[in-house]
Amino acid sequence: MDWESNSLRYGDDVSMIGKNRYYPADQLFKALRTPLVLEVSSN
Repeated sequence: MDWESNSLRYGDDVSMIGKNRYYPADQLFKALRTPLVLEVSSN
């Protein structure tokens, strides 16, 4: 996707939706521990 032509913005009208998203580490690790996470193996 060409980020410069992306017209989708968050409420601040500056930040493009989906670009440079940061999440608190505790939320990330909590999400990784859920039973809904799938592991893909190359075996």
